[in-house]
Amino acid sequence: MILLSGCLEQHQAPDQKPLAKVKDQVLTVQEAKSRIPDFVYQQDSVAALKNYRKKWIQQQLLVDEAKRLNLDKKAEVKAKIQETENEVYANVLRDFVIGQYDRKLAITRQEAQNYYEAHKDQFILNERFVKYRHLVAATAEDAQHAKADLMRGIEWPKVAREYSVNPQKAIEQSAEFWPISMAAKNAQPMNKFLKVIGLTEISPIRKINGQYHFVQLVEDRAKGQHPDLRWLMDQIEDWLRIEKRKRHFSSYIKNLQLKAEANNEIEKFDVISKSTAPDNSKISNDTLTTAINDE
Repeated sequence: MILLSGCLEQHQAPDQKPLAKVKDQVLTVQEAKSRIPDFVYQQDSVAALKNYRKKWIQQQLLVDEAKRLNLDKKAEVKAKIQETENEVYANVLRDFVIGQYDRKLAITRQEAQNYYEAHKDQFILNERFVKYRHLVAATAEDAQHAKADLMRGIEWPKVAREYSVNPQKAIEQSAEFWPISMAAKNAQPMNKFLKVIGLTEISPIRKINGQYHFVQLVEDRAKGQHPDLRWLMDQIEDWLRIEKRKRHFSSYIKNLQLKAEANNEIEKFDVISKSTAPDNSKISNDTLTTAINDE
């Protein structure tokens, strides 16, 4: 039996191992991981698990103490528990319904384009946007050769691959438009050059943190202009997806309500307004002046 127990423990999945226990309540590694935000867990998994375990133990002790004092028997506590339970059920159902809907939900590029055209006036650049090339070289000689090649008409991808310390990043960044406030923000001298140089112009080379930088302005869009639809397509598709989810769930709720009303499962009572009653007077049925229905 002892040997068998040892074997089972050795073959137990790491995520299923207990992380803490308070009386009969057990916290597993898997449960803790599922409740820790991904970005927190990725930064330091050990610290994240320890912090969550500490909070979980404290919470279990508080729960046990509340029950020992019979606080869970109080009417207001029961009401809060019921309210929380109802919210959980409602949220779980909402996620389930939307999850089912998402399986067949599709937003076409044409829909996104139609939305953009219909609401074009709402899409205005609030600052200048630029497309630029930023070369970071390991040596001043490499930076000078790269600049000379660009001035001679050598294609940017070839120049970046030959002289840049991070060719892939340089090529990818150069394909996008950037708000001027964010362009080359990690190399402030380059950001300042981008604000003053003209189209196709190449900035002087500057040494920043031991590396050699220059930028070339390729294209720009002035503040107040309409952005390129390509910049917004993914965002518009997300907006449309959210809007369709809202409409679908609203329709789902409406259908539930209509069905319940058809089955006489809902009964509404008058809501009485006290606004017209005299101050400090006892409200009775005889003094009720206004009945307001929900809908």
